[in-house]
Amino acid sequence: MTYTQLLNETITLYCEGKYLEAYSFLTENYKEVQGNMAQIYNFRYAIASKAGLYEEAIKLMKEAILEKGHWYSYSYLQGDEDLDALRSYELFDQLCDICKKREELAVKQSLPQLKLVEPSHQRKAYPLVIGLHGNEENMAIAEYYWKNFKEKGYLLALPQSSEIKFDGGYYWNDIEKGYKELGSHYTTIVENFKVQQENVILGGFSSGARVSLYFALHSKVKIKGLILIAPWLPEIKQWLPLLGRLKETKVYIVCGEDDVDCLSETEALVKALEQTQIDYIYEKVAHLGHDFPIDFITYIEKILTFTRESTCSPHI
Repeated sequence: MTYTQLLNETITLYCEGKYLEAYSFLTENYKEVQGNMAQIYNFRYAIASKAGLYEEAIKLMKEAILEKGHWYSYSYLQGDEDLDALRSYELFDQLCDICKKREELAVKQSLPQLKLVEPSHQRKAYPLVIGLHGNEENMAIAEYYWKNFKEKGYLLALPQSSEIKFDGGYYWNDIEKGYKELGSHYTTIVENFKVQQENVILGGFSSGARVSLYFALHSKVKIKGLILIAPWLPEIKQWLPLLGRLKETKVYIVCGEDDVDCLSETEALVKALEQTQIDYIYEKVAHLGHDFPIDFITYIEKILTFTRESTCSPHI
């Protein structure tokens, strides 16, 4: 089970009104995945409160904030209905005030971050893969999915947005800011590493895929391969006339057939790529929601083979 799968299954149970079951499922399984513990705590105390486990909820909230040092958006804490039953606790207001101060400091100090992971075998110049996290994620979560490109000899770059919304939770909501940060990261990479600039693959998950596509459409950087995983594309209709700019780019798209948030926009993109005669492969994965495929490692060789080919027949 992946971190995203854990959260998605918990949300499914919650949306079905199975609050106790959702809380139990998350509590029993969270230690088995790698993810953001601040977010795990948030899910646990919020769902515990919704399930009527008020003492457990305030205990978890205290543990997360006072003992572990996490923080959460003040506006979220003040507005989330799941936490209404906790507002009668004096401790709740104290915890909110602590979070407000931590949030103000974190937002003020937050800067774009970049992690670079070199392959084990040294080369005169590296091919490059850039992998972007989704919203509410970070570069550590992204590394879990993209790390296997390193084993294929690629320099792996993992940008982290400067838009922080809670402890360890970063967003790509401001697409122009994301575009500029990604461009700055690329400049840093090529200034400090010998990169095969004709062999650059850019990819992202969800909102990270949105920034990746926007960058490929507007930047002068030559993108050989574009990987869009569960792409969140609310502006796709406005972007369709620009797809001709991807004539030199191979586009690999993966989306779950149960991804209610992203499937329709993804298929609008696929249809437009077909009409524009852009090289693409589209994998619609059965029984998958808004997530990476559990066997994403097996897609990597297909992605690399596709980007190396001179031509490819698109398929769905």
